[in-house]
Amino acid sequence: MNEIRALLLTDVVDSTRLSQTLGDAVIAELWAAHDRVARDLLAARGGREIDKTDGMLLLFDAAADALAYAADYHHALKALPVPLSARAGLHVGPVILRENSAADIARGAKPLEVDGIGKPTTARVMALAKGGQTLLTEDARLTLAATPLHLCSHGHWVLKGLAEPVELFEAGDADGRFDPPSDSDKAFRVVRVDDRWLPVQQVPNNLPQPLTSFIGRAKEVGDLRQMLGAVRLLTLTGSGGCGKTRLALQVAREATPAFPDGVWPVELAALSDPLLVSPTLAKTLGVKEETGANLTQTVAAHLDTKRALLVLDNAEHLLGACAELAAAVLQRCPHVKVVVTSREALGVSGELTYRVPSLSLPDPRRDATPEALAPYEAVRLFVERARWHSPQFALTRQNAPEVASVCHRLDGIPLAIELAAARLRSLAVAELNARLDQRFRILTGGSRTALPRQQTLRALIDWSHDLLDPTEQALLRRLSVFAGGWTLAAAEQACSGDSVAEDAVLDLLTALTDKSLVLTATRDGAVRYHLLETVRQYARDRLLEQGDGQTWRDRHLAVFAALAKEAEPHLRGTDQQIWMDRLETEHDNLRAALTWSYADRGNVVAGMGMADALFSFWYVRGHLAEAYAWYTGLLAVECEAPPALRADMLSGAGVMAWQKGDYAASRSYNQTALEIRRTLGDRKNIGSSSISTRATTRLRAGSLKKALRSGASSAVRSRWRRRCTTSPPSPKPSAITTARGSCSTRRCKSTAVSATPGEWRSRPATWPRSRPTAATTRLRTRSTLRACRSGANSATGRGSPSRSKGWPTACAHSARRCAQPEPGAPPSACATRSPSRCRPRHAPITPPRLQRRAPRSPTRPRLTALGRRRSMTPQAGDRRRAAARWKVSASITSGSLLEVSLRDRIE
Repeated sequence: MNEIRALLLTDVVDSTRLSQTLGDAVIAELWAAHDRVARDLLAARGGREIDKTDGMLLLFDAAADALAYAADYHHALKALPVPLSARAGLHVGPVILRENSAADIARGAKPLEVDGIGKPTTARVMALAKGGQTLLTEDARLTLAATPLHLCSHGHWVLKGLAEPVELFEAGDADGRFDPPSDSDKAFRVVRVDDRWLPVQQVPNNLPQPLTSFIGRAKEVGDLRQMLGAVRLLTLTGSGGCGKTRLALQVAREATPAFPDGVWPVELAALSDPLLVSPTLAKTLGVKEETGANLTQTVAAHLDTKRALLVLDNAEHLLGACAELAAAVLQRCPHVKVVVTSREALGVSGELTYRVPSLSLPDPRRDATPEALAPYEAVRLFVERARWHSPQFALTRQNAPEVASVCHRLDGIPLAIELAAARLRSLAVAELNARLDQRFRILTGGSRTALPRQQTLRALIDWSHDLLDPTEQALLRRLSVFAGGWTLAAAEQACSGDSVAEDAVLDLLTALTDKSLVLTATRDGAVRYHLLETVRQYARDRLLEQGDGQTWRDRHLAVFAALAKEAEPHLRGTDQQIWMDRLETEHDNLRAALTWSYADRGNVVAGMGMADALFSFWYVRGHLAEAYAWYTGLLAVECEAPPALRADMLSGAGVMAWQKGDYAASRSYNQTALEIRRTLGDRKNIGSSSISTRATTRLRAGSLKKALRSGASSAVRSRWRRRCTTSPPSPKPSAITTARGSCSTRRCKSTAVSATPGEWRSRPATWPRSRPTAATTRLRTRSTLRACRSGANSATGRGSPSRSKGWPTACAHSARRCAQPEPGAPPSACATRSPSRCRPRHAPITPPRLQRRAPRSPTRPRLTALGRRRSMTPQAGDRRRAAARWKVSASITSGSLLEVSLRDRIE
């Protein structure tokens, strides 16, 4: 009895080769894993196994179940210990189901047999599929309900044994690649011409047979075929050598079944006269010129009722004539479509422009392995072409980084990659990569049968350059001073002048973009322009030949030095992220400007100012080694730099050396900067920069005593004087006097402070503000208990009685902290929280370190080694919590995790 069922036939490709490679034992285990996976999926989709060889013949009630099974099956095979690839064919039609008897089953027969035309039809469809593909007939597509898979038609096919052609579809992901099947002796593709089916091989055309394989471009081919179905004039633009011609011919070859009256490429590169465009097309189509008739109209009349595709190749130097021809043909011939390859669009109404990108490229900064580089089109092209010239060449772990670098430096341009691969006859990959700075001398070994402009890389770009007018050529040369791209404003500032007016830069940039020499990209809502590296080097060589290199490099340096100066005050404010990102975007240009300032002795001072302004950017973004190299390099050049700028550069070099762990160099740079600043009387930077950095360097180097002395000196010379604005003392005064009440600094507690030069070094160690520095030093050296005591002393205002002597008298409380109205009033008149501890406002006291330690009161807080308190008054809460935090941080740093919980207990 006939029943309508869905038949799915699968087959594992290259199974014989796998058996020979893996051996019988391994292949047997692999087949067992394959069968287990396939049958588990079959049960989930409600199918039934009919037969098995290298694949399976499966029976389903609905086409949707069969198609879902096929998608799951392909994914499951990739996850096997040895990944497999299978092809699948699906057909829905009438079948005869015949069940074998028990006796036949006992003799080895299958329980169920399937007969009818549906079985061989499924086998023919499956045979056309490639590894990973699922093909289905139109009958199967018509019975499908909604499916998440995308269906792509591959046209009509004549299958051996079937009377009528069958339309085949491929099911897959929407963003996947849909390759058309290949003709075979049992199946070939046909197109409908009038009332008959014509084999595609018999469609008239003059398509050249490719001599090399077509690599990659799957997405581009798919996009262009889809566009060609929607528009009638499609122009492929791009820089020279990017593969426009090869891509257009591949699209035309795959679109041939849609144009049964012919696909006609017309090569225009060899023409120089626009009047020869129409005669060349007429000769290609076999159209004879009529006396007294316009040849273009004669060609249009010939194509009037035909379904044909014209490919006008290399039209950039004949744009006007090609535009007139295309417009005339398209207006009269409704079924004719035109594809044009050019470096500039025709500018005809109804034209769709598609910019051909370079081949996909790897990032040379990442780990380059053969496995990681395999998916990239540029690498695949290089490896295949290299094997033509050096058959023993192979992509290995040793040469993979060099191959990635070569492809990246050549911008993924197919012609440049092929010319580079030809050099492997006499150079190793590493030698080729090292010589690419002279790429126009190296990449010259093109095919003798190719056009002259395609035989060398320089001739290729010469062709594009010669098509520009003088003003466009001048701007292109000047743009070579940029690195990593630029904005319109930067181009107007750096490249305008002489023959290029500032208000004309935008129009000229647009023209160069239209001619595919300048590329654009949108980033953060703004348009940035850039040149391919090959074009940039060509333009740079032209700029140097003209003798204008120094002028425009100086302009470029001035623009980005001004940008660095403008950004410097914003790198520490609320706009820090915005300016950091902007400098990161322009980092390549900043590097180019610094390189030029270093090379030109007259611009060294400008480069030093630029490097000094970029200190915070380099430090925050982690460009420490690079910054250190710029600082040391610029400092090594003899120039008349201002002493303050040289001191800033030395200080920056000291910080970067400290970050690199070169403490000796850091001390040397900071000592030199300190001497210059002392000579200049730069009080602000003596302590805050030079001395404090020197102290931190000594701490990192393990010299604790020197670090403490330097840190203390920094606290005296910088922090104290920034907080007290009354008659700031000189670096080493003989006496300092500050009148009570004359200081406007809110935190200043001084009344009458006097000192002698010898006391400056001993005094800071007793001041509370220097205690955190001492605590941090002890903490980093794992002296946990001493760090805790130092932090507690700093938090409570107490000091050790073992240090300085002779500290002058001072007031213990400011008016803000003690509301006692009159001197000598009883403690009860004080409004503070601890009247018992309050002293009269004007009563002189001795500093804590000079006091004799009194027995501890039961109401006075006491911190033990573990941070416990014996007794505590409410007034000591703030000091107690500060001391507890010091203890907890010290315990964590020193590894005593058990004491971390004390903070929660205390608070």
